[in-house]
Amino acid sequence: MLTSHPNPWDRAVSTPSEAQSRPRRLENADPRPLLRSLNRLLDSSTQRIPDFLDVDHLIALYERDIMEREDRDMLKAKARRERARDRSSSSNLTVFGSSLRETTLYASTITVLSGFEHDIPIIVFRCVKELCRHGCVPHKRAPDRHRLLALITAFDAEPQFGCKTAFKTPSEIPEVYGLLTTYLFALPEPLISSDIFEALWTWCIMPSLRNTDLKKVGHRRTFEPTDSSIRICQILLRLLSIPSFSLVVYLMGLFQRLPNLISDDIGRAVLAGAGSKADPASDGRGERVSTMLQWLVDRWDVIVKALFDGPDTSSVSRLSRAPTKKNDNIEDDDNESDVSSASSCSALEQRLQDFTRELAEEAQRELKRRNRQATMTQTLPAESKRSSKITQDNDSGYDSSEDTNLHVHEAAPPSPPQCNDDQELTHPQALRRISLLERELERSDHAVEEAITKTFQAQSQIKELEARLRVYEGRGQQQNSVPRLELRLDDKRATEDWHAILHSDTDTLKRQLAETQKERDKAVGLVQEMKELIQAHGF
Repeated sequence: MLTSHPNPWDRAVSTPSEAQSRPRRLENADPRPLLRSLNRLLDSSTQRIPDFLDVDHLIALYERDIMEREDRDMLKAKARRERARDRSSSSNLTVFGSSLRETTLYASTITVLSGFEHDIPIIVFRCVKELCRHGCVPHKRAPDRHRLLALITAFDAEPQFGCKTAFKTPSEIPEVYGLLTTYLFALPEPLISSDIFEALWTWCIMPSLRNTDLKKVGHRRTFEPTDSSIRICQILLRLLSIPSFSLVVYLMGLFQRLPNLISDDIGRAVLAGAGSKADPASDGRGERVSTMLQWLVDRWDVIVKALFDGPDTSSVSRLSRAPTKKNDNIEDDDNESDVSSASSCSALEQRLQDFTRELAEEAQRELKRRNRQATMTQTLPAESKRSSKITQDNDSGYDSSEDTNLHVHEAAPPSPPQCNDDQELTHPQALRRISLLERELERSDHAVEEAITKTFQAQSQIKELEARLRVYEGRGQQQNSVPRLELRLDDKRATEDWHAILHSDTDTLKRQLAETQKERDKAVGLVQEMKELIQAHGF
């Protein structure tokens, strides 16, 4: 009896277990706990995070993604409904040359990798599926130029963006490969940014090269999740944006399935981007791509487990929702930036109002969610069975059968979440809301103290100017000199200006302090209400 060779892609893609019948949503990882873990893994004497990573930029990107999450989900759902109805919005949207962040809004499909939902561009999903089904020898034949241009036009046109475009495989494999590499090279930015690429090379690849892990022919080492290079790599990958992270994980499955592509154009497109094609020697990045990809593929089984199951990543969302002890430079810098950002009373007032409004909206969403749970209690078993079947049939999109229909998989809405999962997520979410609100109240105290301090400083300056004015007036009366008269007039103008500023600032401060106190009272009431809600439901 012949035994089939294990499929490397099966190791990169896992079907959800029976206990987790519905795939989980992949959420943004807070960079602060990730950077704290990374700081503990690095050698403090020779390796520093600021040497490669811009901490403020990473935090700003994370906060932007959090604020835009709901809007992005709405745009994705709208685009998929329009594709299902074959209706164009006539907004001149394109795929080639557009950023991955934009493309995933209107030209992506949901696929499941390691039990998580990922948004993958339709063009990548279709091309990788055909390459894995039929295999690929990139240099066997050059793609036909006219057919390649026709495919580019089809996958660049809304609303389908290539969903219903048929490939004449296996004869068109060179054209499919050319289509994929053309799209990846057309991305404005590489999937792995230059700073994370250099950090990966310096902190992970170079130590392995020094240990000759990649130079021993025929030697295969067993890598453990506790290896520092594995954990550092996992953290750096999680610092990528969600669209880039999902596509990197997806394409790593392709490289495991077809390792001959590691040293080819598609490898350079993934890690180096269009810059390596235009000028391969610009920063030496293109020359290191094959080595880095080989390093990642050799360790990908362990890296995937660390990405989704390891303690450093699986607890990221829990760590970010609870107050943490400020014990390192990264958090100190973040705290200083928080205090400085609250220096303006008007900005503080607006932020407190926005935060209170956000809490009220969250409470309304929580009430609606519980109402939906009450109506879905009797239909959950049937929906769970249906969701499990859909997941098993369309887990990764790499089903080798010919009748797999992207349109059907994409148009089917996800099944409603189970009650147990919602309860597990509601508790940490409530704790995070409470901790954020308490921190916001602390910021308001700092802002009020700073405003009062500035008021006293202004009063001191006015008193000093008045004293100087009296001195100059006395000297002017004694000496009756013109220069003293000009100086006295200047000081009078300055004193009048300071009096006007102080009067205006004092009135404004009083109004803002009153509004701030009202918002604080509302916020404290919301905190108490949320705590009572948690206790009432036994969380």
